[in-house]
Amino acid sequence: MADIKVKDVIHLYLGCDLKHSFPDKSYEEGIIVLTGSKLSQITDPETQEDKYWTSMKWYKPILRPLSDMTEEEAEEIMRHVLTDPQTGEYIPDDLGLEVIPNDGGNMVDPDCRVVIDFGYSCFSGQLSFHDDGRITLREDDGEVREFGSTAMIITYLLKQQFDLFGLIASNQAIDKTKPLK
Repeated sequence: MADIKVKDVIHLYLGCDLKHSFPDKSYEEGIIVLTGSKLSQITDPETQEDKYWTSMKWYKPILRPLSDMTEEEAEEIMRHVLTDPQTGEYIPDDLGLEVIPNDGGNMVDPDCRVVIDFGYSCFSGQLSFHDDGRITLREDDGEVREFGSTAMIITYLLKQQFDLFGLIASNQAIDKTKPLK
């Protein structure tokens, strides 16, 4: 993913937990919830001038990797993908799906963080979440297309506190599925 900094996207994660630690140990480490008022106190560490403001470098959001997606969450995403835009009706009544995390390229393309393998009636495909932020839909005929209407999917994933920007991999966020150090 492009060189995204946590300071540029932290506002999208209101409500997530933040681990705070201060370099001079003047305050005890702990976990707080990112609220609007806390966000307004956090500054860019390169431009921090007021000693009463808090530097973003002392905080790390605690986020979920996409590989932590449950089948229920995948089904909610597929509801947005498989809804008829004309009628607003959810198409399949017999949806089967499986969430496949990146396995090093055996079942999932190496550049994908997670794939939702789905099928219903006479149709099947894969919805892939790529490292570079793209979401693609591979249909059962093998054709791959960009998935155009992603706003609802992105909003849902952010609400579930998934790391969409590679912040865990770049050590700017903490993996919620692992014990805190």
